[in-house]
Amino acid sequence: MNQYKLLLVDDEAIERDAIKFILSKFNMDHFEIHEAPNGQEAVSQAALIKPDIIIMDIQMPGLNGIESSKIIKKILPDCKIVFLTAYDQFEYAHEAIKLGVDDFLIKPASNERFVDVMMRTVEAINNQRNLMKQQEEMESKLEKVTEYLEQEFVSAIISGNLAKGQAEDYMEFYGLNDHYGMGIAIHLYFDEEESSSEIRNQMMKKRFLQHVEGGLVTLSSPIFTSISQNFLYLLVFNKDDVALMQNQQIIRKAIEKTGDFFSENYATYSDFCFGDVFKDPTKLWKSFSKARAGSNKQISGDSTVYKERLNALIKGIQTKDDSVIAYWIDTYIQSLNLGEETIERVRIQVYEQVILIINSLKDIGIIYPKSSQLVFGEIMTLENRAQIRQLLVDLVEQSIDQLKETETDKTTALMNKLITYINSHYNENITLDQLSDMCGLSTFYLSKVFKKHVDMNFSDYISFIRINVAKRLLKNPEMSMKEISSEVGYQDPNYFARVFKKIEKVTPTHYRNIQLHLEDKDEK
Repeated sequence: MNQYKLLLVDDEAIERDAIKFILSKFNMDHFEIHEAPNGQEAVSQAALIKPDIIIMDIQMPGLNGIESSKIIKKILPDCKIVFLTAYDQFEYAHEAIKLGVDDFLIKPASNERFVDVMMRTVEAINNQRNLMKQQEEMESKLEKVTEYLEQEFVSAIISGNLAKGQAEDYMEFYGLNDHYGMGIAIHLYFDEEESSSEIRNQMMKKRFLQHVEGGLVTLSSPIFTSISQNFLYLLVFNKDDVALMQNQQIIRKAIEKTGDFFSENYATYSDFCFGDVFKDPTKLWKSFSKARAGSNKQISGDSTVYKERLNALIKGIQTKDDSVIAYWIDTYIQSLNLGEETIERVRIQVYEQVILIINSLKDIGIIYPKSSQLVFGEIMTLENRAQIRQLLVDLVEQSIDQLKETETDKTTALMNKLITYINSHYNENITLDQLSDMCGLSTFYLSKVFKKHVDMNFSDYISFIRINVAKRLLKNPEMSMKEISSEVGYQDPNYFARVFKKIEKVTPTHYRNIQLHLEDKDEK
C-alpha cells in the first residue's frame, strides 16, 4: 500500500487528536502523520518533510492558514491542501480558490465527510503519481529511441547508406535543415599488456567518448556520436561553415586533453582526424572516410607489418627507390579483395589508403598537389586493379615531382612551414625571434627571406591574417568587439580597431554594419 505524508496544522491539540482518532478508527493507517500548532511551524515543517497532504486550519493566531498556504504552495506546488474551518464564509473560499485549494472541511465535520475528503485526496495523489510514472517511463523510452535513432543516423552516414529522402527526414527531425556537417574519427588502441579483456576495452571507449563530450559542453553546435570497433565518431553540425571550421580548435583541444589523460592513466592511446565539410548529408560519408583514414597513422599490435610497409613506401619516395615503390604497389594490389568485396567498398578502401599516404607525405614536408575532393572523384571512377595500380603510380610520381621541387628550393619549403605555423597560431604572441629559433636562421636573414616570400614584412603579415579572420567574425552579430579582438590575438580592442582601420580603411563597426546590411538585402 502506498504511504502518504500528512501534516495536521491546528492551534488546538484536541482538534489534531480528533483527526488522528478518525484516521485510526477507519483503518486509514497508511499515513505518516506530522503536526504543527501554527502557520509559522507549518511552513517550516512543510519545507522539511515535504508532505503529500496538509489539513490546515484557516483561523490561527499569527500566520493564518491562508497566508501560510500561499508560502507552502510556492515551495510545494503539488502538495494537496484541505482547509479546516468553522467559518463558512465566502472570502475564505475566494482566497482558497485562488490558491488552488483541494477541498474544505467545515467544523464540525462528520466522520463520513472527513473520510470521503481524504479518500478523494488520496485518489488524486495516486492519479498524479501514476501520471508522473507514465511520463518518466515515456521519457525513458523516448530517450532510448532517440539514442537508437542517433546511432542509426550516424551509422547510416558513415556507411554511405543514406538515401536522399531518408537524409531529409533525419535532418528535419533533428532540426538541421540548411546545416553544414563535419565528421571526426578518433582511433583508439590499447596496450596489449594492460588490455586484459574486451569488456575493459569497451568501457574505455565509452569513458573516452564521455570525457570528450564533457570538454564540448560549451560548444553550441549539435553533436552526434557513435562507437564502432576501435573508432569513436563525432558528427558536428553548424549553419555557418566558417563557424564549423572554427569549432575544430575547441574539439581538437578536448580530444587531445582526453587522449593525454587516458594514455597516462589507462594505457589507452588515440589518434584523430577531421574530415571535410559538406552541406549535403548524403555526402558526409566522404568526410568520415577521410577522417578514418587520417586517424589511422598510429597503428598497433597486429598492424605493425602494415605500418612498416607504409613507412617503407614513404622512405622509397624520399629516396626515389623504384624497386621499393614497385614492391609496395604490387603487395597492396594483391591484398585487395575485388572478388569478395563490392567495387564501391574497394573504392572506399583505396581512398582511405591514399589519404593515409598523403597525410604521411605531409608529415615529411611533401604536399600532394591534388585536393582530397579531386582525389575522391578520381577514385570513384576506378573499376579494376589496373586502374587502381595506375592511380597509385601517378600518386607516387607526382609526390616525387613535388619532392624534387622542394629540394631545389629548401628555403621555400621552410617558409611554407613557417607560414603554416603562423596561420595556425596567429592569435598567439608569435615573435620573429621565436620563428628564428624554430628554423635555425638569423632574425635578420629570416626577416629578409620572409618579406621576399610573402611580399610583406613579418608584423604586417600577422596583422593581415588576424584582420582577415576578424572580418569573418564580424559577420556574426552576437560577438562583441572585445570578443573578436581577443579571438584574433589583440587584448586591447582600441588597438585592434586602429590596426583594422589601417588595413581596411574603415572601422570594425563600420565594416560590420556594411556586411550585415548586405546580408539583409540579400535575404530580401
